[in-house]
Amino acid sequence: MDGFLDETTGVLKNKLGVVSAKELALHEADFSVPRMAQLLGGAKELAATFDAAYFRAIHQHIFQDVYQWAGQTRAAGAFQGEKRTFAHANENELQPRVMRYAPYTQIEQRLDAIGEQLQRENVLRGHSSKDTFAARVAYYFDQFNHTHGFREGNGRTLQIAFTQLGKEAGYAVDFSKVDPHELNKARDLAILRPAGPDHPTQNLAALTQLFKQISEPLPGPAAIAAREPQQARPVLEPSPILSMMEKLRVMQASSYEVGVGLRDIDKGDATRGTQLVRQVNDVIFQPYRVAELGNQIRAAAREVGTHPVLSQDAELVKDTQRLAATVIVVQHVVARETFVEKAGKLAESLTSHWPKEAESLRQVAAAVEHNAPLGVENGKPVNVALGLALQSTELRNVGQELHHATKTLVELQQHPSIAQQLAVRAPGKDAGGLER
Repeated sequence: MDGFLDETTGVLKNKLGVVSAKELALHEADFSVPRMAQLLGGAKELAATFDAAYFRAIHQHIFQDVYQWAGQTRAAGAFQGEKRTFAHANENELQPRVMRYAPYTQIEQRLDAIGEQLQRENVLRGHSSKDTFAARVAYYFDQFNHTHGFREGNGRTLQIAFTQLGKEAGYAVDFSKVDPHELNKARDLAILRPAGPDHPTQNLAALTQLFKQISEPLPGPAAIAAREPQQARPVLEPSPILSMMEKLRVMQASSYEVGVGLRDIDKGDATRGTQLVRQVNDVIFQPYRVAELGNQIRAAAREVGTHPVLSQDAELVKDTQRLAATVIVVQHVVARETFVEKAGKLAESLTSHWPKEAESLRQVAAAVEHNAPLGVENGKPVNVALGLALQSTELRNVGQELHHATKTLVELQQHPSIAQQLAVRAPGKDAGGLER
């Protein structure tokens, strides 16, 4: 679906009544360039929040003369979309790959999450070295670009935002210094991740080098103060939302390669490969569906990865491993969230007659929410609560829901990768279970 497109003309809906894509592009440039100049020159000031509202405000200002949907994200027109890259992931590729962006249903959430992480990093202040500044700018540019908030005009919106980000950090970021083709190529390579998701520095190398070329320290007391090392904040572990975004991004990329593997196994029949991609996309749009589809996706990855012929392709095997590994993590996250929800629901129902048992259950749920494993000791209050629920006709259904959620969570915790993750994050005990 493309709610931004005029079905009769095949051209983006616009205020100008233009019915030719070529003519519309010319008008768009004529109107957007002076609007961008207003933002860059300070005639129109925006608070540097770098959240969804901030990006919508930039887009609205740039394109207000051309599009009635200026400032609206892709969600407004239920537009997912995809497009060919300006780059090859490796020298053996005959055709550029297709870039796929974040689900349109998650744009606002993702922009807010990335912006929040950027604020926690003090909007990149404290980088006295242009090298470290460029590396962090490249990371955030890629995150915002992959989110791809708008139907049209993402590049211009990002240029305004990152020019302002540079000023906040004491640097002049001047996109006029770079050939647009080189910018597109570096941007697209970051999306493609040719070195795989485990090598972010390599994947962002071209984009980092580009920002080194177009960034220079600004003069003046304020800029110098912004670059002072005491302004720096440590690069923190990604928030849960950003962590989930990354897992879904890896799933999306690897599923297409594994889908091709299924097609090869089935001698050119793409039915199962297409089904796998559709299942992964369902999970990407609605992560809770991993509870229903996760085991099927992992089975497909295992089949391709252990195939006598296909297993000779080292890169394909890596894709199968990535797909399976990210699915199990997402399954665990969803199972944990489901347990917390069901435990909270039962605790609320128990409060009036069994307040002590209800509070114990809440404490366990709080510990699990912070990634504590559900084990023998902190599982006791759960069993007590379940016993009470099963004795009551009114509480039996919610008790059965928690029983199922508990069983699923405990089973997933036994998977080696999840067990290792929990062991690393949870070195000691407290009243609610294991500490984070």
